[in-house]
Amino acid sequence: MSHRRSAYVDDDELERAAGMFEIAAEGEDESVARCFYEGAACALRILNAYDIKTCDDLMTVFRRVAFDKTP
Repeated sequence: MSHRRSAYVDDDELERAAGMFEIAAEGEDESVARCFYEGAACALRILNAYDIKTCDDLMTVFRRVAFDKTP
């Protein structure tokens, strides 16, 4: 019997994970680790704002966010 879970992650789960990264950042004394947690939370929220279904969708979002460009 397979107990495989769906690969789909809904908006609430992404927001909850982002919040957990923020909580981890607040409790971190080392600035590099704090920046990592804050960056991870930010990345999850950016990804949550877009309907990403393919790698092309992901690259479009990356170009839009990182370089302020869209194809």
